[in-house]
Amino acid sequence: MSALHGAAREGDAEKVKKLIAEGAEVDATDHIKRTALHLAAFAGHADCIQALIEAPCDVKLCAVDDTNALHFAAQKGHLQACRRLINAGLGVNGRNRKGATALILAAQNGHAELVQFLLQRKANPAATNKAGKTAHDVAKTAEIRKILTEHLMLVYVLKL
Repeated sequence: MSALHGAAREGDAEKVKKLIAEGAEVDATDHIKRTALHLAAFAGHADCIQALIEAPCDVKLCAVDDTNALHFAAQKGHLQACRRLINAGLGVNGRNRKGATALILAAQNGHAELVQFLLQRKANPAATNKAGKTAHDVAKTAEIRKILTEHLMLVYVLKL
């Protein structure tokens, strides 16, 4: 793991900026193809994410299991991290090797506010993982199932 990976994981945005200015390779990967952006996203360090985006890094790179930075942030419920990644051009409906989208991961891990945000950003609530499960199917709470159901009903009514 590089010094940049460590600084991003720890949330030290000033050190991230310093290392980038000194020529650190922003898209360098560790042994499982995680970049500094992936580690910052998993830890929810929005300032580090922004510094890496501005470097610029390739926001679309995936780790060994096709998990991208949005997947890492969504599974932990990091709303600001997800917002910055989507604003930087990372597609909201990307899938990892198991077919999970950010919405599926957020629902599965009980992150209701993030589920609402992802739906607002056009996440597909009908998307299924490789096991054929939707975000509604894997939702951790009744609140999340309600959010997803209401969203689908609203979409249906608007199409009439």
